[in-house]
Amino acid sequence: MTAVTIARVDTIALRIPYDHWAPKPSFGGIARTTMDCLLVRVTASNGMIGWGEAFWGGWQAGFNGFSHNPIDYAASVQCPVLFLHGTDDPRAKLRDARRVFAAVTTKKTFKEFSGMGHRGGLGAFPDEWKAAVSNFLK
Repeated sequence: MTAVTIARVDTIALRIPYDHWAPKPSFGGIARTTMDCLLVRVTASNGMIGWGEAFWGGWQAGFNGFSHNPIDYAASVQCPVLFLHGTDDPRAKLRDARRVFAAVTTKKTFKEFSGMGHRGGLGAFPDEWKAAVSNFLK
């Protein structure tokens, strides 16, 4: 069996103006005039393509993710899960990520990036990030 690796990562930055004849939604007391998000497209060596969203697109669109507890949903995940987490993340604490990881009942992998805060592992640790994702996709 041939190993599946990451062949390409593309991003599309979206900035969609709010023009809906209603008060602008606010975040942190600041009215938002746009919904901003980053779409991420990952192409694997076998041609499979996966999409995801990064940053605060949901929050800016009015969805409060903090009103949900990920541990409550973790056991219902039915696909393999890869957790990529910085050890020094001040916002999403490592202990909390470990609790969600423990609640997942399907195939799972947890990769810590030593010294990384709240940022993407691809930019901070490109070789480790690519290896973790490639190994997970095998």
